[in-house]
Amino acid sequence: MQPRMSVPPAVAKILILLVAAALSAAAGFGAVYAIFEWLPRIDDAAGHGLASVYTLFAMALYVLVTAVVFGIAAFRADPAPRLRRGLWALLIAPLFILIFGMTDTGLNVNLKKELVGAAQLFVPLWVVAAVQWVVWRWYMGRTTRADT
Repeated sequence: MQPRMSVPPAVAKILILLVAAALSAAAGFGAVYAIFEWLPRIDDAAGHGLASVYTLFAMALYVLVTAVVFGIAAFRADPAPRLRRGLWALLIAPLFILIFGMTDTGLNVNLKKELVGAAQLFVPLWVVAAVQWVVWRWYMGRTTRADT
């Protein structure tokens, strides 16, 4: 029986960072596709316009931001509470888009149209953050069980 190969912790964290980013990107692309299929835009006759393209760009950028936030948290001394704080910050951050948009346009908006647009933007971003957090929690659970 061959001995089990050991990977240095820093290398393992970088590999998990890449795996988490890839999985969250795939889940985010799936969420963008699903949300634009199930909730077509009210103001777009075909239901598919540039909103889906902008959401894809926002989601791809959010994959990178989430990877950086969780990567920094994972390399700190006590990563579990830092990962949780990072998750909350990443889940709340898209809501600022809604707040800034409402202050820019005022409160006289078509609520149904704006809620559909907000769901189409926020759900993929939240899926990206949640998938990366789950991967990191899984990895941290495995490493703490292996250490004991």
